[in-house]
Amino acid sequence: MAAVVAIVAGAVAAALASAQAPTYAASAQVGFGTTTLPAQASVALTPAMARATLHRAHVTSLSARDLLASTTIKVDSPSGVAVIRVTDSRGPRARRLANAYARTLVSARRHQIADGARRTKARLHRQLVATTHSLKTAQGVDQVSMRSQYGTLVRLDTRTSIAMDGVQVIGTAAAASAEDQHVVRDAVLAAIAGALVAIVLLVITARPGRGRARSARELGRALRMPVLGTLGGSVSEAWEGIGQVRARIAAVNLPQPAAIAVSGVGHEDATSDTVVGLALAVARQGRRVTIVDLDVARPRLHRRLGADGAPGAADVVAGRVRIDDGLITFDDRGIPVTDAPFAAGCVSLLPAGALDGSLWDMLSSPALRDVFRRLRRDSDLILVACPPASEPDAVAALADLADGLVVVARLGSLRWEDAAALRSSIESIPMAKLGAVAVAGEPAPAQAAFAPSGRPAPATS
Repeated sequence: MAAVVAIVAGAVAAALASAQAPTYAASAQVGFGTTTLPAQASVALTPAMARATLHRAHVTSLSARDLLASTTIKVDSPSGVAVIRVTDSRGPRARRLANAYARTLVSARRHQIADGARRTKARLHRQLVATTHSLKTAQGVDQVSMRSQYGTLVRLDTRTSIAMDGVQVIGTAAAASAEDQHVVRDAVLAAIAGALVAIVLLVITARPGRGRARSARELGRALRMPVLGTLGGSVSEAWEGIGQVRARIAAVNLPQPAAIAVSGVGHEDATSDTVVGLALAVARQGRRVTIVDLDVARPRLHRRLGADGAPGAADVVAGRVRIDDGLITFDDRGIPVTDAPFAAGCVSLLPAGALDGSLWDMLSSPALRDVFRRLRRDSDLILVACPPASEPDAVAALADLADGLVVVARLGSLRWEDAAALRSSIESIPMAKLGAVAVAGEPAPAQAAFAPSGRPAPATS
């Protein structure tokens, strides 16, 4: 629709260009009697000069601004001539205004010369009075000085008269001539401009990916966040993406140990896959990783790691379970082990558990803060699976528990028309935004590499 409007606007502009009224131009010349033209000749386009010209020409239908917009002054220093050119829709008025502007410029220049001479004569007169007084008081001033000053006054009068006579209109404007309006050229240019605007609008309004963000680059543009990595559809591609995410998060200057909140764009955006993959990748560096599932309304992590029915964070916060009893330990392949929680090179999972009461009461409870203080003491990295970013208030309730936020989105799930609202929700969360993780298709790690099948997952760099 915008492109159609632009094309129509171009066509209208072309029609207006071809139908515009003719313009007439008239020129008058002012001579200054010297090859050193005063600055006033080139800067005479002032509102005061324009008003004086309109008054002299008896033109009341134009404003000073209109006259200035249609007047140019070109100075030819070698010849000592200034050419005043005025354009107007009426030929006789253009001629009258050009001649009036020339006479106004001559009058202004003569007044300038007279004012300068008057100031110089006043100074010389004061000197002459002082000299006369010195003679009367017999201070030894001779009459040569007086004669010199009288001579200077006479020469000044002569030069002033010559200078004023030298500034005059030396060429009045004849009948104004019609200008070439370049009608065809302007019409073509207007049509081209309309077409270009239409193309630009098409490019701006036509969102890539058929209305959805279908690549990592488009996702970054939609969220206005750096993309930390892309989890592909095969095992090797997924692990390569996890390695990129791990390396880029490690490059960020976060407190140690760090707690990172991971939130999906929607409910089905593979947040649990990203959390588990990142945890195993970090554990393979010999570090102690703890996962906390706080997406209590839609818990998935326990199913990803085969811990169905286990108590978790909600039970610990409610006081039904001790934190050590709620933690489940896995090795760096996602296989349950009997090692104590917080073992080096292992992942400790605190599932969501069974919520008994209000989600808000749990997320804001002092008991949950106590849990995180314990986890920070015994972990090298804490990954927090949060509610989706489309529920920013729930994520924001964890702002004092996490040092940064990672947003996960499945490619093709985010519509461009929803991007602005989602960005606003993410920006309202008071956490440092570390970046986004793009998930391409149904990631294989959730089905193969992360499953407790006993098969080693592919190594990451």
